[in-house]
Amino acid sequence: MHRIVILACFCTAAFAAQQFLIVDRVDDQTLPQLTVQGTHYGVGLAVGKAFGDRISNFVEAYSGLNDIILPYYNTTAGRKAIDSLIAANAKPFQRYMDEIRGMADGAGVPLLKLMLLNFEDEIDALTNNTGEHCTDVHVVASPSVRGFGHNEDNDPTICQYAYLVNFTIYSDADWAALQTGGAAEPESEFTSFCYAGYLPGVAYAWNSHGMVFSENAVFPYYVNVNGAGDAFLGRALYETQSLDEINHFLSTADRAYGFSWNTGSTRDGAWVANIEMAAGLSLNMIHVAGNYSHENMYRRIQTPQATSVSSVHRLAVIDRLPAVQTFTDVASVLGDTSDPQYPIYRNATAPDDCSTCSTVLFDLVNRTVKVFVTNPRLGQPLYQFALP
Repeated sequence: MHRIVILACFCTAAFAAQQFLIVDRVDDQTLPQLTVQGTHYGVGLAVGKAFGDRISNFVEAYSGLNDIILPYYNTTAGRKAIDSLIAANAKPFQRYMDEIRGMADGAGVPLLKLMLLNFEDEIDALTNNTGEHCTDVHVVASPSVRGFGHNEDNDPTICQYAYLVNFTIYSDADWAALQTGGAAEPESEFTSFCYAGYLPGVAYAWNSHGMVFSENAVFPYYVNVNGAGDAFLGRALYETQSLDEINHFLSTADRAYGFSWNTGSTRDGAWVANIEMAAGLSLNMIHVAGNYSHENMYRRIQTPQATSVSSVHRLAVIDRLPAVQTFTDVASVLGDTSDPQYPIYRNATAPDDCSTCSTVLFDLVNRTVKVFVTNPRLGQPLYQFALP
């Protein structure tokens, strides 16, 4: 593991000329890590420059983009639907559009390709190409055991180019004040597992307010092409400070598609919650007590959805296993490979076409985050972080 630390003074001319500052970089090839400060465009630019090879190689190699998304965009119906999605998200999420633009500029890849990747959930549904993704296991067993674990599952090509980023993001005005030696508070501070070219917001993260997050894809049939995209909603949620704020935001957002959102906090008694949402304003939230799990299908919202065969198998295994009582139990469940066709911990062996890219354990009482890139049942975390 090779570490590069870049130090700079806020008053230097070099700093003043930039829209970002790379503070730290860990070049571990399995999951490299970047620490960056800057404006929204600036942090995107920094990520693009730091991981330019990963982003450009991924864009070149990813069949989901080249064989499905781009051909669909080049049809009349596809162009109309995607242009509507982009227009619907451009104004309310301009800051996040700036982050995508920065990534494209930094990596030297066409902006259109990264923009399309960030509407992949919606486009996959429009083209009937939904897939299989993640597993979450929640535990609220006692006052001293509260939190959840998450397997980040995806296409092996997507997993190959992922990275971890610690973001500190300022408004343009506050960043300008810092350049001249002034004081400013960041808009947001969070750490996110990121896919190459995608916004943070589609995997797992934690922020400076003690909030933790993960997403499960779900596959409803209906897409509202005039609504807020999943990637942009997830990105916005990484800035939230409480469950009330999450609930208010999601209850008032006219959504394009749907997903399952797992969240919790180190504060207010270390609570855990799961939220299911579909297009429009359909929303169902539960506070977790005891045990719960979520895979890639709705468990509470009644809406037409594509069948997730892997999810049926994963849920059946979890239901057969003893109820989790500790984080060792959570890691054991997330590392389970007892189903020969569709295991919980996945390795893209037919008929299952997904791999587990990473596993994260959020211990909200002891305020720790453990990030694994090997089976959590067998190995040790690659990284461990403290939660505020």
